[in-house]
Amino acid sequence: SSVQAAPPRRPSREAGALDVFCQLHRAMDYQIGTIAKDNGKFGFISVLNPQDGESSEMFVMPIACQAFGGQIPPVGTVVKYTIVMDTKTGRPRAETVLPADGSLSEGLLGALDAPTPEAAADADLSAALGLLSQPPTTAAAPGDFG
Repeated sequence: SSVQAAPPRRPSREAGALDVFCQLHRAMDYQIGTIAKDNGKFGFISVLNPQDGESSEMFVMPIACQAFGGQIPPVGTVVKYTIVMDTKTGRPRAETVLPADGSLSEGLLGALDAPTPEAAADADLSAALGLLSQPPTTAAAPGDFG
């Protein structure tokens, strides 16, 4: 007889999800900068080029700032981030913006415990099947159409 392994489950924060996140985070190539502007719907990170001492600005969207609750951090906050090419503009923008000191906000820690889309779909399906298995609340008499 063969034993089948249980399907993999998303680890909880206690079971090491935070450790997995931290390992992935350390493997990424991060840049360091300072939040320079926050226009509400977007902002800019000031970046100092160590080769020539010139400063430039990197575009950032609030959605890239999940470690800050999905909002641009306050101006002056030192952050680390990755760079991606924006598919709409073809220009670079900041992604995965994190505190430069490595601290994580409760918003990010809470996201680690959020259900996966697959788990949410399973729960919706289970609820729907539960409703189908319940008897109707009012039964019509045979021949009673209205």
